[in-house]
Amino acid sequence: MGKARIISQLEPGRYQIELDHGTLQRDAMIAEIEALLQGEELALQDADATIAELQNHLDAKVAMLNALIDEMNSPPAPEPDDGEEVLDISERIGAAIIEVERARRTLSRAVRQKANIVMKAASLRLEKANLERVETDKTIEAWCTDGEPDLVGEVGTAEVPGEPLMPILIKPGFEGAAAYDPARDGQMIERPLMSGAKAYLNAALLPGWQRWKPTYRFGAITAIDRDEDTCSIQLEPTRSSAQNLTINPSGMIHGVRAKYQDCDMDVFEEGDEVLVEMQSQSWNEPLVVGFKSDPRTCALDFYFMISGPTAGTAQFSKLGRIKPPAMDNPSVISTSGIWPYGHYMCIHGGELCAWYVTSNYRLVIKGSTKIDVGGDYADGKPAVAATKKYIWSAHWETTGSNGDIGKMVFNQFDGDGNNVRTIVRHNTQDFYCLDVWGAYGLNDKVIFVFPNNAFDTGWRSQFVLYDDGTMTMSDHPGDWYVPFWGGHGFGDQRLEIHNSTGGTREIRLYNGVSTTGTTIITPGEAITGCAMQQNYIVISTGKGKLICYDRKTLEPLSTYQIPQMQGGMVTVDAARMPASS
Repeated sequence: MGKARIISQLEPGRYQIELDHGTLQRDAMIAEIEALLQGEELALQDADATIAELQNHLDAKVAMLNALIDEMNSPPAPEPDDGEEVLDISERIGAAIIEVERARRTLSRAVRQKANIVMKAASLRLEKANLERVETDKTIEAWCTDGEPDLVGEVGTAEVPGEPLMPILIKPGFEGAAAYDPARDGQMIERPLMSGAKAYLNAALLPGWQRWKPTYRFGAITAIDRDEDTCSIQLEPTRSSAQNLTINPSGMIHGVRAKYQDCDMDVFEEGDEVLVEMQSQSWNEPLVVGFKSDPRTCALDFYFMISGPTAGTAQFSKLGRIKPPAMDNPSVISTSGIWPYGHYMCIHGGELCAWYVTSNYRLVIKGSTKIDVGGDYADGKPAVAATKKYIWSAHWETTGSNGDIGKMVFNQFDGDGNNVRTIVRHNTQDFYCLDVWGAYGLNDKVIFVFPNNAFDTGWRSQFVLYDDGTMTMSDHPGDWYVPFWGGHGFGDQRLEIHNSTGGTREIRLYNGVSTTGTTIITPGEAITGCAMQQNYIVISTGKGKLICYDRKTLEPLSTYQIPQMQGGMVTVDAARMPASS
């Protein structure tokens, strides 16, 4: 339970952070001391002035006394009746001696007061020097325990076992949860910044607090019950820095649940070293909240879309998503006006972004219409694809007049559906097909592919649009590199569907914007859609099968038969893509 500041991201989920163990408190204490030192400096100047004045006063009194003594020791010639004058000199000398002693005592008090000021200032300087030596802002490397990327600002930290011992982790960051919360996270404070009483109390209570009010522990998963979504954990042996006392009541804990991103126990495997939070600081409420190091991201669920029960309708799995590899029967939502093939939909932030093609072409992003092209202006097949941060659309427009060449319009929207920019490419060369045959959202760019039919041979024309608004276009003549509808991009790779020699189709894997791919899946029947995430590839066939493959081995894991016996599109949430795939 502590506080840190993100300095930089070393890789997704791993950061350089600056621990804050009381920097503000230390700096405030130093500032207070500096203010006191300024006061002591003024007091010292006043003391010096006072001493100088008192010394002058004393010197004057001593001179007066000496003058009287000299007068008494060298009296003038006596005159008749001078006895009273002699007596007056003696009295004046006695009075002068008293004045000298009074002035001397006053000066002595002023000197002692100055010495006190000097000692107090020296003590303050020593205290300030000691505070300046207290390290409150140590820089370390730390994992975010659930691997959340792109964290910035102040974050909460998890220390095991409630002390700043390595490794220190950043608290789970999914959906902004890592942001520092003083009430939840508290703050580690170095003991030299505490009063003596507080420091003694903390040191005395530390091992008991660690034993009976636990916060976090490390452990290794020894068994997982997938039906109950619980696990057993062997806790790491843990001792307090106070007298090396054992502070774990036992080595094993059972029936432990997980709270991790949005997949909870699904991401964990036996043998994983994990961070366990003791909720309410109770041994009876353990919760796995992340990994000790190298956290894994959740395997994303798949969404699919098929033809609906009536003409002009479609069904897509919005609520009950496909969780690989089991491929459980998903719930579906029906909608109208979406053609369930090609690249008419994508998912961003868990919400549908889709082209509705009826008499008009209408792009709806997260429930709000963003583009509505009607009449003779609408032509060809539009597409929509998304990067991690943005949603991109592509559609063709004509003026409706004979001989009009038309234009391709690209629109970029942010995660909330606000238009960022519109890019128009006029077809002055009259060789682009009106249909978008390929649309692939990668981490920071989208690729739109058109077949070029200018010379009756056909080749690939490819537009690459980057999140910063730049665009490149390239032609690849002489071969049919044009994909069939239904591919998918993820991270820094993409899947394209191509016709194969047997009259069916095959899936090719491409890196980045390259047009050279490798055939990885040939299922032996028509493919209508495909998508991938970290661990799995799912394809949709024309006969209504959803087939799940292991992404590494490409072995088929399971098949789900869609009751409607129809193929369609498959995708995942683009906003959840990793930086690389």
